[in-house]
This record gives sequence, C-alpha cells and structure tokens, in this order.
Amino acid sequence: MSKTSDLTTNKNLHFVSLKIIGDPCKNESAIELFEKREIRDELIKTLIYCIENHELNLYGFVLLPNQFHLIVKAKRGVLTTKINKFKKLSANEIFITISKKLSAKVDIKNRENIEIRRIFNNYLNQDHSCLWQEKDHFIELQIKNDKKILNPISSDELLSHLKDHKRNYMQLGANAFTNLMMETMSF
Repeated sequence: MSKTSDLTTNKNLHFVSLKIIGDPCKNESAIELFEKREIRDELIKTLIYCIENHELNLYGFVLLPNQFHLIVKAKRGVLTTKINKFKKLSANEIFITISKKLSAKVDIKNRENIEIRRIFNNYLNQDHSCLWQEKDHFIELQIKNDKKILNPISSDELLSHLKDHKRNYMQLGANAFTNLMMETMSF
C-alpha cells in the first residue's frame, strides 16, 4: 500500500477513511452517531445514490460508530470530488433524519427521547461541514495479483440488503472490505 498524491487516476483502488467531527457545538470527540439504524441507512442510501449518479465504484466498506472506511475508485473524474459530494449529500440526509426523529419524539421526559435529544440536538441547523472532518485519508491500494478481476458492489445489491432486514449490508460491505485488504497487504 502506498499513499497517493494524484487522486485523478481511475485505474487504482483507494482506501478512504472518513470520520465525523462529534458534537459540533462542544467540539467533543466524535459521538457514536452511526450506532442508530436510521442514520446508517441514510448513509447507505447516499452511497447508492453516488454509485448510480456520480460514477463511484464501491468495492467494500466498514461502518464504525463514528467513522466510515471505504474501498472505492472513480469510474472517471477526480475521486476527492466524488467523496466530497458524498459527504455533503450524506450530511444533509442525516440532518433531515435527525430533525424528523426529534420532531416525532414528543414525550421529552422519556429516557430514550432525552438521549436522542442529547446526541442529535446540536446537529440541527448545521452546515454539512459540521458532520464530517475536513481531512480525509486516501491511500492507494495495489492488488498483489494484477490479473485478478475485481467486481464492485452494485447499487442493486446494496439496495436489496438495505430493504431486506434479514440481509445485513454491514456484513456485505465488511466481507468485501476484508477480502480486498488481504489482497493488497504485503506480509
């Protein structure tokens, strides 16, 4: 694996690491925003949109409580532009989801509702740059066997896992991610 300076190349896979800022008002360490199913779902829906509309190929992903790791490449164009578009779109969708969730919870004395408000209240009325950290990590990946054909995860496959709660899109992405990382690591 080597760090890349030119993200305009289309032929190479990149490991991309995105991390949320945390509480945008208190600048605390990142909260576990992606522990909530509806937030994870919005993130995956945005990923599907970027695959279909912004020429992004997805080969694997891992979603942690406060960060998102992807193995991607741009079909054409600049990868950083596509990732920035993903960050902006996902932040907007996540803020809309948070707003809906807070407005639906009318019983403010309920312990779960208090926790939801504590976590999400500061995200309301925020710019998308308040969700994702500005500095992303891009690492170019070199496949050990250059004759190996890599198939991206299709938007249809992701969508079918998203709609069917018995099929786990997190496991789908993590399995592909792990396999690819093993293909790129030298021991």
